[in-house]
Amino acid sequence: MTTDQWLSLINSVGLPTFFLLALLFICWRSLKGVSPFLKEAYQSHMALVEDVRSSVQEQTHLLKELQSDSNKSNTALRHAADAIEVIAPEDTRMEVAMHTSQMKNSLGEG
Repeated sequence: MTTDQWLSLINSVGLPTFFLLALLFICWRSLKGVSPFLKEAYQSHMALVEDVRSSVQEQTHLLKELQSDSNKSNTALRHAADAIEVIAPEDTRMEVAMHTSQMKNSLGEG
């Protein structure tokens, strides 16, 4: 566009409107240039979110397995304490019962 055409455009729409249109045009061109980078950043972020989600699900599964194994171990230890009480000699049975009851208490309720 020539200078006369620019001046006639400014005169026909008004100076504030022209500045607003020029600002909108600059913003549009800037955002058009930046949009591929923003799209790539969004896609990378979504891939990261999916990785984190799958990791959390895997950790939850592993923690459930660990809790199950811990419960099995605690049950085995309670049975061992019961067995110790049964095979303890008569003269030490009260002391053994005291220690095994403390052990069962520390293991929690099963």
